[in-house]
This record gives sequence, C-alpha cells and structure tokens, in this order.
Amino acid sequence: MGLMLFTSCQNESVVFEGSKNLPSDGWKYQNVQSFAIDIKDTTRLYDLTINVRHSNDYENANLWLKMRTIYPSGRSFEAPVNIVLAEESGKWLGSGIQSILSRSQKIYSDSKMPELGEYRFEFSQNMRRNPLEEIRDFGIALSKSSINQAPGN
Repeated sequence: MGLMLFTSCQNESVVFEGSKNLPSDGWKYQNVQSFAIDIKDTTRLYDLTINVRHSNDYENANLWLKMRTIYPSGRSFEAPVNIVLAEESGKWLGSGIQSILSRSQKIYSDSKMPELGEYRFEFSQNMRRNPLEEIRDFGIALSKSSINQAPGN
C-alpha cells in the first residue's frame, strides 16, 4: 500500500494533499488511513477535503467514515463523516475515465487549528461490509480558507 504526497506550486492555498492506495482485497475496519500535517499558523482558517477514488462496481451511494483528529497536545476528537458518492437516482457524482471515478467533498470549511505543531487525521471505513471493496484510493487535502483570519486573531 503506497502513499502519494502532493505539493502544489500552482495553488498556494494548499497546505497538504496526500492520497493512499487501498488494498486490492478491500478496505478493512482496522486499516486506518492516517495523515500528519504540520500547522505553522494558528491565525488562519482552513478547509478540509476528502478525496476518494472508486470503481463503477462500488455498491453504495455513500461512504461512511470514522474520523479522528489528534491535536499536537495529544487531545483528540472523533466524528462520523458521510461522503456522498451518488445522487438518489444512482448517477455518480465523481468524474473519471472508464470505470474509475474520483470524488472530492469538503467536510470542514473555515476551521481553526488552535495549536501549533503536528495534527494527525485518522480515517477508518464505517460501512456495514468488511472488507469494503471497490474503494481504490483515499486522501485528504488541507487548504487555507478564503477567509483570511480566525475570529479573535
């Protein structure tokens, strides 16, 4: 299972972008996808986006995740996240070539990162099936919000 990291020279608002290939035998509950991001500016607001690549054979219209954020101080926060992959009609929301589709969904907008240092974002699949097949890659992107400063700064 590989990790792909991207840095963007064209988009200065991107702080981090990374993606991981998921095992060919499916995404198991215990197969946590973890991303570490060093935050150097607590006065900014940030947007967090989930990026998913899946096949046409994926049998669900969404992808439920458990998300755990671990702050530099060690405190943590957990939340469920629902990534919508298809309309109610069944039409895929992502774009792609042939049978592989890519979907990006912003899950947090204008969020403050109150501590300096390394944040860890951990994701596990939380669907009824284990392993979950046909999810090929999973990644995140953290960008500077279009709102320049966090309130109170």
